[in-house]
Amino acid sequence: MRPTFVAALIALPFLWSVACATTEGPRSSRSRNVITAEEIQSIQAATAFDAVQRLRPEFLRRGRVNVRDDTQALPVVYVDDVRYGGVDELKGIRASQVISIRYLNGADATTRYGTGHTGGALLVTTSASSTQGVESGPIRD
Repeated sequence: MRPTFVAALIALPFLWSVACATTEGPRSSRSRNVITAEEIQSIQAATAFDAVQRLRPEFLRRGRVNVRDDTQALPVVYVDDVRYGGVDELKGIRASQVISIRYLNGADATTRYGTGHTGGALLVTTSASSTQGVESGPIRD
């Protein structure tokens, strides 16, 4: 055998272990499917819609219903596990009331809530869930 070939065979396991090793650097605690109250506070959004639009705009993008149909669907909004309406309803929810906004894809939303969720669902948990409910109507400062 040639010396360079032998050296490559010896070095290969070492290089493989280095390539497969994980680094213990700082990790982002940000979930791609959840917006937290801390994230919302950091951008000073006025409404839940503003927060979603700025932090996870992909939640608001239309999804295709199926391959043969050009019909598109948006997520259905649930506030504290109660169906609230379409994504425009997020404009009536104060960002300061939001604890989290979780996105469920179409399959998961259909499994949880039944048909009519091809665009997925946005599950909004509010601080008002333990008291009287979400304030609706125009946002006033």
